[in-house]
Amino acid sequence: PPTAKRVPTKTLVQNVSVPDDYSWLRNGSADPDVATYIAAENAYTDAVLADATGLITTLVGDLAEWSNRAAGPAISATRDGLSGPCGAVEPGVNTFWEAGSYFYWIRYVQGKQYPVYMRAPVGTSPAAGAGCGCIVPPAGTEQVVLDLNAVVPENASYFYQGAFEVSLEDESLLAYSIDLVGSEEYVLYVVNITTGETIGPADGIRNTYYSVRWAVDQSTGARWVYYNVVDPVWGIPRWVYRFCVVECASPAHAQKRGARRGADALPRHGEELVYVEADVSLTTEVATTTDNSFLYIKIAGQITSEIRILYGPTGQFNPIVPLFTRSNGTNYDIEHHNGSFIVRTNAGSSENFEVLLVPTEAALASSPPIPIIDLATFATTTTGISHSAYQYIERIEAFSEHLVAWVRVDGLREVVTTPLPMQPSPVDSLRRLRFQDPANPRTQVYSVLPGTISDMEARLNRRFNTTCLIYTNSSLLRPPAVYALDMRTGTSTPLVPERPVPGLDPNVYFEGRVWANARQQPTDPGSSPVRIPISLVYQTGETGPLPTLLIAYGAYGDFQDPAFSSDIFPLLSRGLLYAICHPRGDADLGAQWYRQGKFERKWNTFSDVRDCLHGLVDMGLAARGRIAVKGRSAGGLVAGNVALRWGFVDGIEDRMGEDSLASVVIAQVPFVDPVLDMIDETVPWVPYEWHEWGNPTTSKAVFDAMMSYSPYHGLNASVAFPAVMVIAGMEDPRVQYWEPAKFVARMRAVKTNEGGQLFGAWVDGMDGAGIGDGGTALVLRVTDSGHFDSEGDFARFGRVAEWYGFVLRGVGVVA
Repeated sequence: PPTAKRVPTKTLVQNVSVPDDYSWLRNGSADPDVATYIAAENAYTDAVLADATGLITTLVGDLAEWSNRAAGPAISATRDGLSGPCGAVEPGVNTFWEAGSYFYWIRYVQGKQYPVYMRAPVGTSPAAGAGCGCIVPPAGTEQVVLDLNAVVPENASYFYQGAFEVSLEDESLLAYSIDLVGSEEYVLYVVNITTGETIGPADGIRNTYYSVRWAVDQSTGARWVYYNVVDPVWGIPRWVYRFCVVECASPAHAQKRGARRGADALPRHGEELVYVEADVSLTTEVATTTDNSFLYIKIAGQITSEIRILYGPTGQFNPIVPLFTRSNGTNYDIEHHNGSFIVRTNAGSSENFEVLLVPTEAALASSPPIPIIDLATFATTTTGISHSAYQYIERIEAFSEHLVAWVRVDGLREVVTTPLPMQPSPVDSLRRLRFQDPANPRTQVYSVLPGTISDMEARLNRRFNTTCLIYTNSSLLRPPAVYALDMRTGTSTPLVPERPVPGLDPNVYFEGRVWANARQQPTDPGSSPVRIPISLVYQTGETGPLPTLLIAYGAYGDFQDPAFSSDIFPLLSRGLLYAICHPRGDADLGAQWYRQGKFERKWNTFSDVRDCLHGLVDMGLAARGRIAVKGRSAGGLVAGNVALRWGFVDGIEDRMGEDSLASVVIAQVPFVDPVLDMIDETVPWVPYEWHEWGNPTTSKAVFDAMMSYSPYHGLNASVAFPAVMVIAGMEDPRVQYWEPAKFVARMRAVKTNEGGQLFGAWVDGMDGAGIGDGGTALVLRVTDSGHFDSEGDFARFGRVAEWYGFVLRGVGVVA
């Protein structure tokens, strides 16, 4: 295997000298040794995986086959309609929305890997006046809005979609953005849908992020597109710009985007600087209320947010001042309905969020603006949904007659609806749409989402004047089905029923939620026992413990929903148990669950994952030495600690104890060096991240905690490791390539059981031909992409199949 050169350096933090022999890997193109080392690691990975080439090739085909099955019958470039309750229903369509006078949907065409955005006039759809059961347009009225197959170069190795935003005032105008590198610096294009003409620079507006909105200046008729922009120095979207598209006056007065922080630059394409956020721990985005009455900038960090109005019913706001002034540690977001702002906030003691209502006029007239921390006690504020220790409010939506709150109860998402205008109501009296039976674990694995989005943070287009709430539900086994909830009656109607997947018989699988008991329980009087939820699926025909892949994240108060993905079926069909651990640090069980897994209490995340592994073993579902654990990004801390502390290495006596559990670890774009990352403000997102991990420079307690759980700095003594695959992206702006590379270099320097074969730990021992010393593979794959997988299937399947092959061989599955 490659051996990285050692260039000892030391950094003084909290009067402690922190060593780093591999910081030179940060030098990138300035040091040819970096490219040489990375090339050597990639070549070594190829050599180690050569024995599994046949399996990996088969897995690529399996991933493609399952993807095609899940998508439904392939369609040609001309639409093939299927019979449905509202007319033609296009095969495979489960992403659609209404905006303005059009119904939009996404089509995938046979032999193409990128989406085609389509639309048809709403007036020609049975949705017009037909109730909640018909929201699908008939054939013959469609228009291609954007065909990304014609936009993305054929030789592109990476693709990620940013914005897709049609102007509601002039529905011939589209703004969209794409990233072909992985840097998360999107190129924004403005086009005329009817003529195909590109408006503005032909090569697009560079360096934008993913939020885009349209606005009309009522005094001049000018049509502007607003967007957030990445500051190349800090690496975060802290700027908001706008670009005039129609009826434009001279831009000579405008401030132009600077090439560096705080600098001015020559005019470029008529872009105007709208706002700069001075606090580099916060980011910017542009958004609108569902009723489109207000366009605003949302300034957001990990624990703090603020909203500044750009446009309202009376026109443009100048100056751009806060709606409610920020307070450190307090988040809020807004909706608007009939003269009132509806505010979701965790101000004060409402850690799980509450919903407040304040008259629009009073809020806008307040000078200075009302502090968000004082909003609940403002004279004209009323409470809509009270705070509850048992309910975490994730998101709110306002419609013409109803308010919708997306909430978590006992880790599971529910939908709360209440008529508008709101009357203060006890939490228990609100109408709820539940999807689970508390007594049946099989009903407790699902992912319900607003509209047809696949991520709670994604752009959500809604029609305001409707009583129909569209939502999507899926599970690990069940493909997405789309429903419309009649908010007047509480009745749901299928719009796009769950489509059976050929070759998938749900009856031969078990999916459900189980709970693992924490091995170390709180000792404080009155504390509740800690139990960690695990979502899982496996074939029921198998006997005895199963080879297992466990996924864990545990950060940012995130949610790892057990949503449908065709990617898992090549594993399930080979007899694996697929599990998701929901540890502290995620927010499945509310704000306290999140807070108990951050800062000085971060160790709870890792012990919870260990206890999930023990729980699966104790239940007879998994077996020590046949478990793989995967963590990506912040979950890299999980993966790193499993490798260091809870690895199973056959034949190595000191790794055969009670906590010897995982034989394989996959660390994808892993965050593994919190100490040296969090002291370096030149790394993008670091000030933002201080509110998640803490700042070791300013807090000795944080520094001590980080040193105790840092995988990178835990690599001190010689030790045996399970099989480990680390994956990095050269264009990754969040976890820079050098961090995973340093981790592998340091791990290799202390590893006592290097094995040149992929599966020395388990499979070799099965046939008596093992290498005898517990040798396991340690490999680093450095790709040319970024933090997120490409949305193009052709490249993605190969990357997934590679680490799948590593997992399967490592847990004893040979074909």
